[in-house]
Amino acid sequence: MPQKIGDLRRWCRAAGLKEKGTVQQLRQRLKDHKGRKKSSSGDDDCECEAIPSTLAKAGGTEDDSKRKGKEALEQAPESEDLGVRVVRGEVYVRNSSGLDLDDMKERLRIVEQNVADKREKAADERKKAADEREKMSRLEQQVLTLRLAGQDYRRVRNRFISTFKRDKLQHITPGDTQIITQGSFIVHGGDASVDASLYEGPGARLDHNTFIALYGLDPYDVRNICE
Repeated sequence: MPQKIGDLRRWCRAAGLKEKGTVQQLRQRLKDHKGRKKSSSGDDDCECEAIPSTLAKAGGTEDDSKRKGKEALEQAPESEDLGVRVVRGEVYVRNSSGLDLDDMKERLRIVEQNVADKREKAADERKKAADEREKMSRLEQQVLTLRLAGQDYRRVRNRFISTFKRDKLQHITPGDTQIITQGSFIVHGGDASVDASLYEGPGARLDHNTFIALYGLDPYDVRNICE
C-alpha cells in the first residue's frame, strides 16, 4: 500500500531519529539506522536505546517504548523498494510493487468516461442509421412511383401518335385503336399515387383542396398509405 511522507517521519520519530528533511534524507536515515541495528550484537535493548524518553512519557514503560520502536522499524520497508510519486499534488511513498496503484482511481474514472462516450457515440450512430433507412425507404417509393409514371407517360405519348395517325393520315389499325383507348384512360382517369407525387419537391402543386375533392384524401395521406 502507498505510504505518505508522514509515515516516514513517524518511523523516524519512533526510532529516535530526526524527522525533518526531504524524502530522500528520511529514507537514507531509516536505511542507515536499520543497518546499524543489523550489525549490532542482537541485543534488543541496545537496538532501541536511541528512543527518546518522550515516548515513555506519552504512555507506557521504557520497555514498551523500545518495543514499539523496534516494531516500527521492522514494519518500515527497505529503502531500495520505496518509490516517490506526486498524485494530484499529494506526495506518496510506496513500494515499487504498488507503482501503478497510486492513480488507479483516476485511471478507472478515465476508462469509465471513455465507455460512456463510446455508448453515446453508438447511440448517435444507431439514430443516424435509422434516419438513413427511413430516407432510403422514401427514395425507393419515389423510384417506384416514377417507374409507374414513366410507363403511363409512354402510353400517353403512344396515344398522341396513334391519334395523329387516325385524324391526320386517315389510317388506323386495331392496334392503334387499343393504344388510343388505353392512353385516353390514363389521360382522363385518375391515379392517386402518381398524382400525390405532384405535391412534393420543387415546383410542387399547392392546390391541396383540388386533390382532396378529386380523391377524398390529402396527397400526404395518400403518400403515407402507399409507403
